[in-house]
This record gives sequence, structure tokens and C-alpha cells, in this order.
Amino acid sequence: GWRARLEALRWRGIVRREEKEPEPLYHATSACDGNALARALLGDDEGDCRRALQAGHLEALRSSRRPPPDTSLAAAGNSLVLGEPILAVRFAMRARSRMACTERDAALPALLVRILELPAETWNGETGWGAARALLLARARLAELLTKLGRFEEALNSLGARSMGGPRWYETKRQWIRAEVHERSGDVSSAIEALEGLRKTGSGSCGSRGSAVVTNLASFEAAARLAALCFRSGKIAQGRAYLEEGRGLLQERWSLPRQERSPLFCKVLGLFASAESAHGDAGTAVRFLEEALRLAREWRRNDLSLRPLNELGILYGQHQRWSDALGTFEEIERIS
Repeated sequence: GWRARLEALRWRGIVRREEKEPEPLYHATSACDGNALARALLGDDEGDCRRALQAGHLEALRSSRRPPPDTSLAAAGNSLVLGEPILAVRFAMRARSRMACTERDAALPALLVRILELPAETWNGETGWGAARALLLARARLAELLTKLGRFEEALNSLGARSMGGPRWYETKRQWIRAEVHERSGDVSSAIEALEGLRKTGSGSCGSRGSAVVTNLASFEAAARLAALCFRSGKIAQGRAYLEEGRGLLQERWSLPRQERSPLFCKVLGLFASAESAHGDAGTAVRFLEEALRLAREWRRNDLSLRPLNELGILYGQHQRWSDALGTFEEIERIS
């Protein structure tokens, strides 16, 4: 198999192995450039080798384990060469966004651009997962990554104009990304407009009805982001009103269905904490963060624990709770 070929090349000094979980990564050494490595690895029958690689990638795709982002990106590129664009999009969706945090890691956006530039006839006859869905997912993913790279105009252009006949899930996703672009680029008024538009178009209401919470986490997320934006734009009364929505959520969180207390719920708590810390009450911010941390520990999700731990450590320090601050930073070291 391909792993045996890579190991053989390693013993010949052509590649080096980097131990990673769940599987190792192989890199060309200085003794071998990328083209020479490809010839050594693929041999005379590139097509057969690419199809064998794809079979392994498909097996990983069907399993519950998530391969390293480099592996998913390689699988996407391999599928594109084999003329299977929908499969390329599916693998690209598996590549984590951390690959595009800097220009050095811009390989995934470049791959998505190649997919979106394919001629229309490439998609003819594609069934199953759906060509239309794949194209929209690629468009949205590309916009998200360009936003992280600070390429805001390109991100907006990649989303395209609003389509009245487009699927609702995409129009909603498109609006969220537009809000993110405007917020990151400093266009606060446009970000507020986009987020308020999301709340008006069926995101759900926020507030109490008896002892039950009529909730939609997407609407609460918009409220948390709007709170900070309103304070930035001088709309103090509106900002405080949005903070009150978050306090209501925190007070009645135990009445939420268990499925609502999800990773998104942790994110919402963190957003409200940031808004409270900057514009409201630091003690309330601490309660938001402690609840987010409690849930992350309950789910054994270290990735969800890091941000609340860091922000708690800072707030504890500001209030001279030195032992608590030290404990949070020690926990960050343990789980990082």
C-alpha cells in the first residue's frame, strides 16, 4: 500500500516522518523536490496509485475519526485530479479552518477557487450528494477562509449576490459570513444591519415565557455580537438591552433542553462574557465563563475549555483572585 511505499522512501532518505495523531505525516527532505517525490511515490501508473489513495481516504471519510487537515486537503486535491469535484468538496469540508490562519496556509482557499472555476459541464450528471449543494458549500467555505485571511472584498465577492430562489440554509449562512466580514473590517453599521436582519428573518425570539425559555441559539449568538457592536457605535441603550437577553439566558439555562446545551451554547456564553467584560459587569462575565467551562468539562472537550480558561484567568487576576488565576493558567498548560 501507499504507507509501505512512503516507509520505503523514508529509509532511502527521500522523505522524513513526523509523528502526528491519528496518523503520521511525511515530508520531502532537502534531497528530493516535490516532483521527484511524486515520481518516486506514484511510479509509472499514477492513475492506479491515485485511486488506491482515494480508497483509503474514502474509508477515513466514512469513519468517525477525523484525519489531520493536511490529509483531508490532499484527499480533496487527489479527488479533483480524478475528476470527482463533489468528493473534492466533501474532503475540503473536512480540512479544518486553522489551515488558513495565515497566507502561508492558503492552500485550501486556492483549492476551493479551482473547484469553483471548473466549467459547468464538469458537474453534469453528478448525483447523490448534489452538485448544487457542493458548489454552495465550497462558495461559503471559501468566503469564511478569505475572511480569516483578511481578504474581505474577495470574501464578499465569493458569496455572490443574494438569490431569492436560493436555499434558505445558504442564504442564512451567507448573511452570517457577511456580518463577520463587516465586523472584522470595521464596518460596524453594516455588521449591525446584517445581524439584525438575521434576527428578523426567523432566527427565533429570545426571552422567557413562564419558566420555559423560548430560545434559538443562533438568535442569542446574534444578540451577543450585537451587544458589543452597539456599544462600539454609541448605541448604549440597545447594547444594554442585548446584554439583558444574555443574562436571561444565563439565569434560565437549566430549563433549556439538553440538546440546546451544545458547543454552540458554549460559544454563545463566551460571546456574552466578552461583551459583559468590556461593556457590562465583570462579575456577570465570570459567571458566563464559569458556566461555559463547566459544560466543556462535562463534555470532556478540551478545545472548548481553552478560551474560557484564558479569559477567566485574566478576569481573576484583575480582581486579585490570584490562586484562582494561577489554577486556570496551570490547567491551560495541562490540556494544551
